[in-house]
Amino acid sequence: MPLFQLSYYPALVPNDDLRARLLAHSDFSDADRAALVQLFDQQRRYGLVWEDKPEAVEETLRQFLPVLEEVPARLLAAPDQNAPQHTLIEGDNLHALTVLSYTHAAQIDVIYIDPPYNTGKQDFMYNDRFVDREDGYRHSKWLSFMAKRLKLAKTLLKESGVIFISIDDNEQAQLKLLCDEVFGEENFVANVIWRSADSSNNDSKQFSTDHNHTHVYSKSVGWQPNRLDRTEDNNAHYKNPDNDPNGPWFSGNVSSPNPRKNLQYLIQAPNGFQVEPPANGWRWSKERMDEMIERGEVVFSKDNTRVIKKTYLKDQKGLAPSSIWWDIEETGHNRNAKYELIKLFPDMKTSELFSTPKPVKLMNKILKLAAGPDATVLDFFAGSGTTLHATMALNAEDGGTRRCILVTNNENNICEQVTYERNRRVIQGYTTPKGVAVSGLANNSLRYYRCVAPVPRTPTLRHKRELVRRATDLLCLKENCYQPLPGTPDDGSFRAFGSDSATTVIVYDDLAVEAAAAFVATLPVPAHAPADQPWCAVYVFAPGSYAYQEEFAPVAARVRLSALPEALYRAWQHLLPQEGIMRSIEETPSEPQAAAPVAASAPAPRPTAPVAVAAAEATPKTDKRGNLTLF
Repeated sequence: MPLFQLSYYPALVPNDDLRARLLAHSDFSDADRAALVQLFDQQRRYGLVWEDKPEAVEETLRQFLPVLEEVPARLLAAPDQNAPQHTLIEGDNLHALTVLSYTHAAQIDVIYIDPPYNTGKQDFMYNDRFVDREDGYRHSKWLSFMAKRLKLAKTLLKESGVIFISIDDNEQAQLKLLCDEVFGEENFVANVIWRSADSSNNDSKQFSTDHNHTHVYSKSVGWQPNRLDRTEDNNAHYKNPDNDPNGPWFSGNVSSPNPRKNLQYLIQAPNGFQVEPPANGWRWSKERMDEMIERGEVVFSKDNTRVIKKTYLKDQKGLAPSSIWWDIEETGHNRNAKYELIKLFPDMKTSELFSTPKPVKLMNKILKLAAGPDATVLDFFAGSGTTLHATMALNAEDGGTRRCILVTNNENNICEQVTYERNRRVIQGYTTPKGVAVSGLANNSLRYYRCVAPVPRTPTLRHKRELVRRATDLLCLKENCYQPLPGTPDDGSFRAFGSDSATTVIVYDDLAVEAAAAFVATLPVPAHAPADQPWCAVYVFAPGSYAYQEEFAPVAARVRLSALPEALYRAWQHLLPQEGIMRSIEETPSEPQAAAPVAASAPAPRPTAPVAVAAAEATPKTDKRGNLTLF
């Protein structure tokens, strides 16, 4: 029996009365009652069910909180301070998404991801082991992995935001159902079919697979893509045989899309002939039809037997995108994407480069469709960094100011040697293998961060102070303020950072609150600060939620106060796994055990018994670069 399935189980759906009785039951503790109600609420009549497999990086979050630390040596700063600021985060994307859920909550316009396809050919790693095709939990592991990340990703999207997810047939059906659950079936936009191969594989035993899927979901109902630019071929059927001053036109549809009795009427032609309505009736009321005839927008055929509605080229705003992207000249292909990397890295062997990049042309089309020229873009399976490359190239093409955030781990040094290095060369310029010099896209800045050793979650006073101390780079990223300001004390009790439109002050010591307030009073207003709005974000250490409003009252018009780490705890309280309870990470057998199969009519059980772990003073384990590890 499969360990994931599509289920229909109406008998398990709780009614409101049963839920209310459970809430009122006195024999349960508050924690037990809350857990049972949550289980009831999670029951579904229809949906994808799988056995959740513990993941080491999630279990780490039961004990420790991730933060960011900038790597100053990798800063690529544009001469223009107002150039788009891009971000590259090295680390596990579950940890990075947790951080971004505070710094960029509901601020992302477009998410594009190209996750592991789970082919069973060493493309998907779970708990530091590749998942092969014989693994009985292969699909469950992938669904567990994706579900956690997509739920976090949803919190980052604006209400007007959209996500594009590339996938192949190994998981596309499961992904569709998972996304229906996470984003809502009503927010499904399209399954775009992209021709990923430039030629068919005649060695295939059955069909040559020449395409990939891209599932598109919006955050809210009603999202619409931008229209595509029209081409000469699109406009070729617009003519102007009668020298209409409104320009070229073609004959539009005059029939109602649905049968309408009130649109059944005769139209008299200039020669007196009565033109019969179409089967469904005319598209417009008689009054509107008469107005369009009067304006010359509706004319008659030469024999006066037909009505012609002029659709003018000048009124066409662009093309609605098709769900089939088959033109490789427009959207590129896999071989093209690999060649793009080879051009950028003439000094590296092909085997050392990322094996499954996406072409810049594909990303260019997605970005054009997805949002405007000032969008914030996120890719948390960044791979070779195509998304940032395409973002910068499109900005150069249309004068946009799009900002891009990339997240990738550093497996086989990919983040340092490929993702970062590729985009460094794009910014600074490079020479192709044929010796052609390519100018850099210099009007871009790139900052490099790592998810570093985190702070224990247990909210002792020492841990709270440590979290605030380590949050500096995270807060600078959130506020887009990076330039250290002079005048802060040598003891580091508070620091200040600025830009031409805002200032950020971080108070690490609550004994320095009054000095920090006095410092804020002396700050000049940034040149491009918003009028009549606070322009100074003040983050102040506090044991609780009080942000020292009284102490900052003299500068209240300037400041936006936040108590730390309370603001972080509050942002993460519903996103982090339960604190201090860790599920064991076991080596999964290649075949599921007898107790593992999912019941046909119920959600999958979680057979692994919880193991209590004392986390109060635990020390996180990291690799040599400070990235989080569990063991």
